[in-house]
Amino acid sequence: MNLKDLTTIELIESFLGGTQNVIFEVGGSKDERYRWIEEVLKQHQYRRLSKRQRGVIRHFLQLITYDNK
Repeated sequence: MNLKDLTTIELIESFLGGTQNVIFEVGGSKDERYRWIEEVLKQHQYRRLSKRQRGVIRHFLQLITYDNK
C-alpha cells in the first residue's frame, strides 16, 4: 500500500484498524518529514475536521513518523 492512496479519513481509519502490524517511516531529514506532515494536514483540511477526525489524523501521523508524543 502506498501512503498516497490514503486519501480519505475512512481509508486512514481502515488502515489504522488493520489486523497486521505494519511499520512505515517517512524517511529523509527532519524538514522533509515536516513538509510531508504539512501536506497530509492540508490534504485532509485538518482545521475543518471534527475532533474525532483530527484524532484519527494525529494517530496516523504518530504511527507513520514515529512521533510518540
